[in-house]
Amino acid sequence: MIFRQAFFIVFIVFLSSTYHSQEYKNTYTSEFNSALTFYNEHKEKFIKSASLINETPEFLFSIIAPEVSQFNTVQNVFELNTLKILYVQGGSGYGNFSVGFFQMKPKFIEDMEKVINKDKELANMFDFLPNVELSVREQRKNLLFRLDSLEAQLSYLEAYCSIMKIKTKNMRFSSREERLKYFASAYNSGFNLEEEEILKMMKLKFFPRYGAIKYNYANICVEFFNFLNKKKSTP
Repeated sequence: MIFRQAFFIVFIVFLSSTYHSQEYKNTYTSEFNSALTFYNEHKEKFIKSASLINETPEFLFSIIAPEVSQFNTVQNVFELNTLKILYVQGGSGYGNFSVGFFQMKPKFIEDMEKVINKDKELANMFDFLPNVELSVREQRKNLLFRLDSLEAQLSYLEAYCSIMKIKTKNMRFSSREERLKYFASAYNSGFNLEEEEILKMMKLKFFPRYGAIKYNYANICVEFFNFLNKKKSTP
């Protein structure tokens, strides 16, 4: 009897491990395909953005591909309508919510603006810094308005990658995939985190937030990256 129980437990653990080791696209197939459809529809925009910062469109898209795959338009509108007042009146400490296909948060943009404002080269590259002549509330309104635009989010993504290239200039990555995983983990968890914390996040499984099966965000990005590059090289 004890042997049967032990065998059953081992079998369940093995089955669970096997199931969780499946690729993201096999578990969330419709979501994966939805992200690919989005990329194909806006591919030219990603190509243009990538060329501006000397990256490939596959790399650029893969950073935000998991977010695009789980994007819910209805939820996005609801969040904007219910939380934007809190943000405008009280700042990101009161209303810091995900917006748009790339699921960027106001605090994420504010943190980037601070970095860009201190770097002359970056400040010359990007023109979305807040207008200091406006009130803080008006600046927050403008930020929310921009965040709801795909073009603006692409510009923010370009800025993010440019900041990360500076932050990682002395790092040596073993492959394109490892570099992508680092950029993706920092995007998802916070680019202001210390290197050690970002490396730790590269190993955790917590995405999608409301999904029954959790995956590592960075690994999903690599899955998209390899899929797109394989498709690109196929005649």
